[in-house]
Amino acid sequence: MVTFVVVGVLVLAGAAALIWATRVVFTPKEIHVKGRTAFGQVWLCDHCDEVVTKRNFGEHGVNCAKRPVGRGAERSRD
Repeated sequence: MVTFVVVGVLVLAGAAALIWATRVVFTPKEIHVKGRTAFGQVWLCDHCDEVVTKRNFGEHGVNCAKRPVGRGAERSRD
């Protein structure tokens, strides 16, 4: 019985770590997470601090009008 609980906890911890890692890898670099509300996470564009929705999540940071031109011009993610 105890073995099943330990294995279950390990499987859940592994699943949580996998979900976290995929979110980090697949979040565009021009978007940062502001926080959570009752409706879900709030994402902001690094260039204009405009709220990014799920509809334009994959394209706003790359196509932002205030995005600097050139390589190495992006803002640091501190």
